[in-house]
Amino acid sequence: MEDYDIEMMFQDTPEASENPAPAETQEFRIDCQEKVEWALRKIGAWDAEYARVKTHSESILKRITSEKESFLARFQVDLEEYTRQKIEGGKRRSYETVYGTLAFRKVPPTLSVVDKDAALEWARQHDPTSIQETLNVKAYSDRAKLDLQQNGEILPGMELKPERESFSIRFKSED
Repeated sequence: MEDYDIEMMFQDTPEASENPAPAETQEFRIDCQEKVEWALRKIGAWDAEYARVKTHSESILKRITSEKESFLARFQVDLEEYTRQKIEGGKRRSYETVYGTLAFRKVPPTLSVVDKDAALEWARQHDPTSIQETLNVKAYSDRAKLDLQQNGEILPGMELKPERESFSIRFKSED
């Protein structure tokens, strides 16, 4: 790949080979059609190189992401089981390695709207402030949390997910 530096940029100027003159007496300027075409050719080449590298890097990133997802699909359960064995009986919820940390954390129960139509129908009858043009999911979720706390009822369209653990892998930064 070509390195672009300011000195190299003008080595192929239209005048460079025709009129070699000391830099202090003659400054290069774009002052004719030939030099304009030369400048546009240079800019176009950089734009094309940028687009090529961007396209290539995006395809590389997609491949890396796909490979990582496949790897995790195959080995995440093993990593979780190994981590459970390593932390069993201790107070820690994580296991540190040279390359990163394997960790569990408790995720509190959460309410989420799973049936917007049912939630919208209930909100129309009982809490119109939850409704805009469509269901205001946050307002309905807030109301559902309140109802769950006060009455122990789960509103239509909501699902109570039980407390669970989530698993994460954190890599150490290279400082």
